[in-house]
Amino acid sequence: MKFLPEMERSLLELLESEDQGEGIAFSNKKEMAKRTWREDIQESINSNHDLTPDIQYHLYKMYDAGSVLCKFERDWEVVFEITAFGHQRLEYIRNNSGINKVIRVVGGWLDNAMSSIFMPIVVSVVTVFVLRYFELDSK
Repeated sequence: MKFLPEMERSLLELLESEDQGEGIAFSNKKEMAKRTWREDIQESINSNHDLTPDIQYHLYKMYDAGSVLCKFERDWEVVFEITAFGHQRLEYIRNNSGINKVIRVVGGWLDNAMSSIFMPIVVSVVTVFVLRYFELDSK
């Protein structure tokens, strides 16, 4: 399975926005439907976020990286919360979004244009003024 940065961002945003200090519970609803559960546990499973294999893979990779903390696991659910590093990682991802990359590329292009196009013009103009100031130009 391939780690997708888009999935990481969406999971970090989910954890950041919905966690009220107790973490966010996930259950593999497809697997849990194969078993019979007490009514209270079934309600818990139904209210949890679905833990698909893709989401599970990404959460555990993010856990290995230190972005999320696994608070606890039960037979029917696993609870994750975002760590301080996860908040920093999310901020980094937000700062490096597509529009910011475009701004950096355009800014770099303008910087190159300034140095490769406008600089020779400025040097030529200054050279003419210096030659005329010292009366070295050929009239």
